[in-house]
Amino acid sequence: MGSEMCIRDRLDDGSWNGNSAHTIFSLVALEMADRDPNIVFKGLTWLDKAQNEDGSWGRDANSPANTLFYTAAVLSGLRRLVTPRYSSLNKAANWLADPNRMNYDGAWSLKRGSNSEVMVTAWVLQGLSVVYDVYYRLAWLNQKQKDDNWFANLKDKVCIIPAHRMKTRQEHTVPLNDLALRVLNLIEKNNASPFIFLNAKKTTHICNNTMRYFLMNDFPD
Repeated sequence: MGSEMCIRDRLDDGSWNGNSAHTIFSLVALEMADRDPNIVFKGLTWLDKAQNEDGSWGRDANSPANTLFYTAAVLSGLRRLVTPRYSSLNKAANWLADPNRMNYDGAWSLKRGSNSEVMVTAWVLQGLSVVYDVYYRLAWLNQKQKDDNWFANLKDKVCIIPAHRMKTRQEHTVPLNDLALRVLNLIEKNNASPFIFLNAKKTTHICNNTMRYFLMNDFPD
């Protein structure tokens, strides 16, 4: 019943409301419902024509309005509908990946320079993941997910480790010296990874023995 209503609401040009987000979401729904592939093809054709010359999508066809959000939304949907060789996909991903669209903290907002937003950043990363490896860009979102992670209170110069992260099941507070604060400030600013000290392959954190070896050799006292 839902797919029938979706098909009924489609415009003659293959779009839904002439809106790029409505169109991509409808196409994904119809693809998942295994409906007429010609409808999906016509919708993709409309999206091709609606794409701006720079590779982005706005709300309406060839519109410059709210391109960050709509480009991310269309890219996220195209993951289910096309192959990586789809030219519109790569063109849009390259536009979205432009560092000039990112805030200094490694995240995104609808208006660059305003406070970064979780929803916008999540959509952008979802869109970029169609073409790019976004693992390191997840750092900012990980920082926002405070319930399950330790966090540093740089103002009070302490690092608080939640009880469920400790063997003793008791919250543990670690004082931070000036050097530690400098490192944490640098990591927070650059957002290169969810981890502070990466292993050689830059896939996760270094092991305890590596840190112990480093401390014994570089800080013997």
